[in-house]
Amino acid sequence: LDPEGFQYAGYADTRPAADNATAEGKQKNRRVEITVLRQLKE
Repeated sequence: LDPEGFQYAGYADTRPAADNATAEGKQKNRRVEITVLRQLKE
């Protein structure tokens, strides 16, 4: 795979999935989300 074809964004604590006030919320915020934006044809 060509590394030039990838982009990434890190949101750290600016976009939590859950409230960090609870252990369960903190666990939900330890994640990696991958989104396929488009597929290039060869």
